[in-house]
Amino acid sequence: MTQQIKRLEESARIPILNRTGPFVTLTQQGREFNERALVALAASEAAMSIGFRYTTLKLGFMNGVPIASDAPLLDRFKDLYPHVKTEFVQVSWSENVQMVLSGKIDALIGRPPYGCHSSKDLDVVPLRKEPRVAVVAATSPLAAHTELTLSQISGFPMLRLGNVHDDWLRFWSIDPRPDGTPVTYGNSASTMEEVLAMVSGGNVITTCTNSVAEVYRLPGIAFVPLVDASVAQVDFLTRASDKRQIVVALRQVAREIAGAGVALSS
Repeated sequence: MTQQIKRLEESARIPILNRTGPFVTLTQQGREFNERALVALAASEAAMSIGFRYTTLKLGFMNGVPIASDAPLLDRFKDLYPHVKTEFVQVSWSENVQMVLSGKIDALIGRPPYGCHSSKDLDVVPLRKEPRVAVVAATSPLAAHTELTLSQISGFPMLRLGNVHDDWLRFWSIDPRPDGTPVTYGNSASTMEEVLAMVSGGNVITTCTNSVAEVYRLPGIAFVPLVDASVAQVDFLTRASDKRQIVVALRQVAREIAGAGVALSS
């Protein structure tokens, strides 16, 4: 820091700091320099933000609508960059990461696992962790429970999630179970709406997170907490190679929100 100040004094050709007393203080020239520098900095930031007014960001989300847990991130970004237009794009389970990597969307509120995509491809900001619930028919004996364990659902076939990579299927089906038992699969579904239709028939069950359950509470479906299932991670994803200023700003907001614990679910 001392060397930087000395270089600044040499460049401005004025003494900025008074180092002769017991405390280091700004000289008169230093105070004037600081006042003008602050004005110049504000003008520079205002000029750089002009381009944001003509920017549209496409933000991907899964399963329904952006949920209340995502509001702190979205609201904070809107407060900081009110001129940026945000378009929301619903993405499927099978193509969510590829939509980011291909540039069809700028960012994604997503859930791992991400298959074969490596960390060098994606900039990942962990936002929060969410408990998992069992999705069962309202007429199922499982629906009578206030909470369930994996052993209690072991005799029920799991819904096969279509068009997803194996890691994703195994994670959400908890396959194999902690004791090594493989899962038995029943019918297949590729969207959350298809999942609910299949589960309501009573022949299969599946899992999701408690936040997704809040979006899809419908007659004929029960969501029961799985007390010994691993929690699900929610991340904010962008392309690691995307260095646009507005995307960098969006990542920074995500990191600030996550660091403050604002977006964490109970």
